[in-house]
Amino acid sequence: MSITVLASFQVKTEKVADFLAACRELTEHTMKDKGVLFYELQRNNENANLFVFVERWESQADLDAHLATAHIQKAFPIFLECCQSEPVVQVFSPVF
Repeated sequence: MSITVLASFQVKTEKVADFLAACRELTEHTMKDKGVLFYELQRNNENANLFVFVERWESQADLDAHLATAHIQKAFPIFLECCQSEPVVQVFSPVF
């Protein structure tokens, strides 16, 4: 069963460039991870500092393996530094 993740980030205005650079590098590495089906950063149309990663993984095990990678471990401290508040990460499973 696939897993969908929505990870939201409210980024400080002065840190948007740093955040985007970290996201670009993370995405390049993540697209090579086992089990990634979809991984895309999106920006809110009404709040230019609000971003969300929309992710789909083949399984919880694949997501867990991704969360343990060096590239995610490198990115998260940068994300925390760039954000106004803690990121909000939500995990979903298909109903039907």
